[in-house]
Amino acid sequence: MFNYLGGACADLLLTLISILILKIYFETFFEQNKRGIIGGIFWIFYFMWQFILGRTNVLPAYINVMINVFLVSMLCINTYEGGILQKIVFSVLINTIWMLAEFLVGYMFVLCGIHYMVPQFWGSLFSKLFTLFMIICLKKFFRNENVKNLSNKYNITLLLIPVGSMFVVYNTFMLSVDINKKVHIKESLTSLIIILLINIVIFKLYLVMSKEKELE
Repeated sequence: MFNYLGGACADLLLTLISILILKIYFETFFEQNKRGIIGGIFWIFYFMWQFILGRTNVLPAYINVMINVFLVSMLCINTYEGGILQKIVFSVLINTIWMLAEFLVGYMFVLCGIHYMVPQFWGSLFSKLFTLFMIICLKKFFRNENVKNLSNKYNITLLLIPVGSMFVVYNTFMLSVDINKKVHIKESLTSLIIILLINIVIFKLYLVMSKEKELE
């Protein structure tokens, strides 16, 4: 009984951190719209999904990622102002950064001789806190910036980077962990950090391109 309640409280904490991450992130780049009811419904859906995901994880990883991207995109589309493709790009970006943070923590566990699936709560907590830290840093950097929507062509082009990053990093992580040699894990960890930095640079690139559009 107490173990169940403790697990439920732990999952509730992780879910609330997830909500906080998205709220800070989206409010950095978008203004909230007036469709409060629809947006509120998607916040509830996302809350339930995150809580269920913490309690039971029976679906394949790529299915979880697809559902998460869909829910976050719909949440952003129905809660904030801006172009639909722009909001999809930023939704995929936060999911990519979040996923990279999870793999980064997983690498750290593996390098310490711990299987990445064993400390599930601590792994999820550390990855969320690291993601929250990065989002707060982004908020400080972009708080006075006005990010305009780009054309569909540029949005689709930028969208390919985080999508490709998730695919590459997932396969690299699984291969390096299966081989289980520290030299390969360290090299894969270095590659992950580089890909993470590339995805963070996209925010700056989007800002520069939106300023050029505004000048035009």
